[in-house]
Amino acid sequence: MTAKDIMKANVITVDKETTISEIAKILTENKISGVPVVDGEGRIAGIVSEGDLLHKEISPRIPRFVELLGGVIYYSGLDQYKADIKNWPPSGQLK
Repeated sequence: MTAKDIMKANVITVDKETTISEIAKILTENKISGVPVVDGEGRIAGIVSEGDLLHKEISPRIPRFVELLGGVIYYSGLDQYKADIKNWPPSGQLK
């Protein structure tokens, strides 16, 4: 079996100006997991997958902790907590 055996002839595409919410709607309505992004001449410029959309929606890990005798113990460790805070907000969000 090769790619030609499973590919679709009438491919749904979007352009670089298509909003994320529009792409999500296209993926959902067409029951597909990704869509090619094309330029003005129909050439492929990239691909947006549902994984890309999910990645953009993920918030940083909220530090889970327990207070014990006045001290704070972080489940994922203090170093991980510091790294999460240092890297917040993710690039492209909440400037």
